[in-house]
Parts: sequence; C-alpha cells; structure tokens
Amino acid sequence: MMQGSGNSCVLPRMAERRLVLEREIPIQQQRIDSLLTFSRTRFDSVKSEAQQTIQLQEKLGKLKGELRDTEDALVKALSGTASAPPPRGRHLQGVPQEPRRRHRRPRNRRLPGVQSRRPHLAKMEVVN
Repeated sequence: MMQGSGNSCVLPRMAERRLVLEREIPIQQQRIDSLLTFSRTRFDSVKSEAQQTIQLQEKLGKLKGELRDTEDALVKALSGTASAPPPRGRHLQGVPQEPRRRHRRPRNRRLPGVQSRRPHLAKMEVVN
C-alpha cells in the first residue's frame, strides 16, 4: 500500500513540471530563432564589408600602379629636360641683353695705392 500512496504524490508533480516545460519550450524556441536571425544578419553584414574591403584593396592596388607609372613618366620627363640644352630662339627675342663687360672690372687693372697680393703679377703692364 505504500507504493500506491507514493505514486499518487509523484504523478501530480510530474504533470505540473510537464506543464511548466511545455510553456517554456516555445519561449526557448523564440529565443533561438531570434539569435539565429541576428547571427545571419550580422554574418551578411560582415560578408558585405569584407567584399567591399576586397574591392577597395583592388582599386588601391590599381591606383598605386598608376601612380608609379606617372612618377616614372615624370622622372623621365624631368631627366630629359635637365639633360637637354635650353632652347634658344623665339622666346629670347625681344629680351634686352646688357654686355657683360660693363659690369665687370678688367682683371689686369690695379687700383691706385693697393699692393698686389701676387708679386709676380706686379711686373705686368696695365692695359686700358
């Protein structure tokens, strides 16, 4: 008879727990679905950012190549102009040019009262 009374206490408790768990199952399923939706959304976002990063890196690589080519062309152009003689002709026409002799003192003229630093030049005659 003891077993009968023991079973009578266990069955209602098991039924009560079963009701609690049956109410909890949809709540947990909803949480799992929400987490799954969030994870998929986040994954898609990260995937999109990764694809955009790859595209930008490819574009950056192309731009760096173009920059190198442009720099090479600039160096080549500058080295060509530096080694080439300056052009003469039309652009110099009409530019007044002063003779250089006006602005320089003749080398062999000595100033009065100044001794020569080079005694071997003192014997030379002054030419006017």
